[in-house]
Amino acid sequence: MGKRSSFQNQFCCVVFAAISRLPFRNNLLGPVHAFIRHVPTRVLDPLRFPGTRPTGALAPVPIPEPALHEAAAFTPHCVVCLGGGYFIPERLRPLFPPSTVFVGIALSDPQGLPASLQIAPSFDLYYTQDPGSLEAYRAAGISARRLDLAVDPRRFFPEPRPKLYDLVFVGKWTPYRNALLTRLRQEFQVAVYAHAQETRWTFPVYGPLNHLPALRRAFTSARVALDVAVVEDAHSPWHGRSRITPRAFMAAACGVPVLMDQAEAIADYFAPGVEVATFTTLEEAVERARDLISQPERAYAMGSAARARVLHCHTWDHRIACLLEQVAEFQRQKGWPAGKK
Repeated sequence: MGKRSSFQNQFCCVVFAAISRLPFRNNLLGPVHAFIRHVPTRVLDPLRFPGTRPTGALAPVPIPEPALHEAAAFTPHCVVCLGGGYFIPERLRPLFPPSTVFVGIALSDPQGLPASLQIAPSFDLYYTQDPGSLEAYRAAGISARRLDLAVDPRRFFPEPRPKLYDLVFVGKWTPYRNALLTRLRQEFQVAVYAHAQETRWTFPVYGPLNHLPALRRAFTSARVALDVAVVEDAHSPWHGRSRITPRAFMAAACGVPVLMDQAEAIADYFAPGVEVATFTTLEEAVERARDLISQPERAYAMGSAARARVLHCHTWDHRIACLLEQVAEFQRQKGWPAGKK
């Protein structure tokens, strides 16, 4: 990280993020660390205040009043609610100076979109990690912005580690994932890391990877990383739609080739066939995996290309620097000098 800009030297933030919630905090620490690198930042975990219950971003969660009093004592120029469906109740906004900019960041769209649509109007600036959800925000009259997923290459990087597995998958159980991994296990050595209490897998799995070094070791111990993000909810209008997850960026930063189900948004981040491999059916997944595993040079080239793309375009430093510039621009539009309290 280079020298801070002049507005950032005068600027400070409070970030509300449930960084104690394992293993979900792995998706929060990248942007949290980027905020800290860019501006003076106080990080407050809503879960350390009595009575706060996480909903997995499926329902709004108000930031508790004691947490807001603690945040207000920091006199921040910007207050950020990072993921989890957290929001600041309107009646408590007067705890902060009138020029405070309130920022919300959704990290679970489209599954969490119903909650996001409820809380987004309470923020000055609201961001979604899912470009496919922007149309729903527009239909609701909400000017949401993109904050694409990214990675912290300080935590995810290539390691000279023996390849213990052909494929690694990190994520929750779904019927489709279970079927896909069952098929892949017929031909390859596959490691699956999932929630410890999940009993629906039809084959042995490992427990969750709660910390970033463990995630990095898992990716670098495999020849290929599998990222599956098809929405599986028959009652959801997004049923059957594919997305991209933070694990794709983490594996790519480690120089490991990523095999993922085809989605329209992938081309916004990686070149299919060059930087990542994609599939649309179970048998295509097997074929793509076979190609990569049987051709180590091709796998290495794809992983290296993906890592180069990540370093150039998809780091959390890139994302948070842009967000802070937009906060400063919002201040200027309101007639507030950048950094004014």
